[in-house]
Amino acid sequence: MKWFLTFCLLFSLTATAMGSWEEKWHQDKLLPNKPEPLLYSSSDFWANVSIGYSFCSLEAIRKTTNDWNYYLGTFGSSSAQPDLDGLNMGLEGGWLFDGLNGLSLSVENIQVSQTSYNFATPSTSISADIQPTVYGFSANYYHFIDQTPNAQTYIALGVGYYLGGASYAQYQYINGVLTQSDQGRWEGGTFGGTLGAGARINAGKRFGIQLDARGRYANIPKVTTDYTDNKTQKNYVSVLAVNRNGIILQENQDNLGNGGNQDQPLNFDFSGFDINIGIFYHF
Repeated sequence: MKWFLTFCLLFSLTATAMGSWEEKWHQDKLLPNKPEPLLYSSSDFWANVSIGYSFCSLEAIRKTTNDWNYYLGTFGSSSAQPDLDGLNMGLEGGWLFDGLNGLSLSVENIQVSQTSYNFATPSTSISADIQPTVYGFSANYYHFIDQTPNAQTYIALGVGYYLGGASYAQYQYINGVLTQSDQGRWEGGTFGGTLGAGARINAGKRFGIQLDARGRYANIPKVTTDYTDNKTQKNYVSVLAVNRNGIILQENQDNLGNGGNQDQPLNFDFSGFDINIGIFYHF
């Protein structure tokens, strides 16, 4: 008896669903001009160019400014203030393989503002500048949630490789004479990803404006470069490091952690978020 009642219930639910689907099918037949989303009713390709604001954690640089002021401020006049706001520019190409899901490849560049360090006494002065940048190369998945003829909303997930680093220069003067200088660009890489959401506002059948906000994880543990010492003319792999007093310096990678050396590689954590506006076009 239980199996018979279960069968009857399932048959009733199936018949109800089929009847609802048949009614909707007849309505669609009777309304052939029913509006559909302009862009996402079939598979197609798109391109997007964007620009926006980026915030990067870069906690290690933030800490160096605090340590610089705390340590050198006891010996003279010091100033160091982190500036971690960035400009994000991106280019993307994608394929919408059905009405709701798509894949894309993208490249972006984040240019972070320059942070400056200064210290001075009557006889000694030290100045330094560091400017981090990062390039991201990502594969992304899009899922469109709500679609109307005028706008669409979506969520997006991306994974990729981040190539970043910093341009750094430091100059030390004693009695007006340059006694030490270090300058160059140090680079490193890591894998990371993004998670975000956005909306597209149609300005025509194939193009419009895209508003996008994403969180990003990309933590580069160290940056290096091939370096030639100005005094000894020796070549070695240089790492951008920081000592316990918050002073950034370049040094031989092999010296870190040896012979009482307590200097640590300077970490570049580009994790943060982006808020972008773009223009998209569907082919």
